[in-house]
Amino acid sequence: MNVITQKARAGQYLLSTVGTLSADLAQLAAGPALPSGQILSFDEKTQLYSAYATPAEGSKAVVKATAILYAPAGEREAPLQVTITARLAEVSAAELTGLDAQVTAQLAELHIIVR
Repeated sequence: MNVITQKARAGQYLLSTVGTLSADLAQLAAGPALPSGQILSFDEKTQLYSAYATPAEGSKAVVKATAILYAPAGEREAPLQVTITARLAEVSAAELTGLDAQVTAQLAELHIIVR
């Protein structure tokens, strides 16, 4: 018997939204493949989104969670236009990648409620 593992579907993390008002188009920086539900941060210098990473302890870098990737993105050698959830949504914590207490608070500021 063949075992098939189903990957996360686009928007699987969403519990409720305000339609297209919750979503934006954005440019995702080149890098490794990312799953739907990946927490993203925005780089002011490059104007690109990338996977959120908690700053190293003692680091003065300020990294803020600013969106959630709607659909999986494959490995990229150049920036890619993607859809993100940027505001006014209710999401499932179990379906998010990169979630911690700090991220939950930062998403709440965007009116993205983690359940």
